[in-house]
Amino acid sequence: TIGDAYMVLGGAPNVCSGAEGAEKVARFALAALDAVRNFRKEDGTTVRIRCGLASGPVVAGVIGRAMPRYDLFGDTVCFASRMESTSKAMRIQVAELTYFLLRNAQKSTFNMTLRLGPDGLPGIQVKGKGRVTTYWIDGVQGEADCVSPDTSAHASIAADLPPVT
Repeated sequence: TIGDAYMVLGGAPNVCSGAEGAEKVARFALAALDAVRNFRKEDGTTVRIRCGLASGPVVAGVIGRAMPRYDLFGDTVCFASRMESTSKAMRIQVAELTYFLLRNAQKSTFNMTLRLGPDGLPGIQVKGKGRVTTYWIDGVQGEADCVSPDTSAHASIAADLPPVT
């Protein structure tokens, strides 16, 4: 956990193809959206999450002696965090490389749409990257189908979820 966020890594420590790692993390994100969609606190309020996926190399390892923890480092980790922070509530935003990896997934067919910026053109501004092309995951077909995410935009966000592949 990082504050109120979770970082998820697909493809380590058991190495798998980039497409398989992206597929695993995308399915996790869809399952997380599905889990919180039906969750209600005792007072009836709901929890809303944002998800962002990026693919690429990372360095990972256990850090510390008194309180050891497994941590991830690298540009891919930062990019995934940016994908989460620029996403929308109850949506999964993916970077372009992740989009192409998911298109090559072996067990699933992901429904994805190009994200348009406020100017109506493809791409959004991402700190440290400039304008980047991103996509929304709208659902999936295949092994263990997941429910499609709620595609309406919501402003209140109670938790964050930035998976990394």
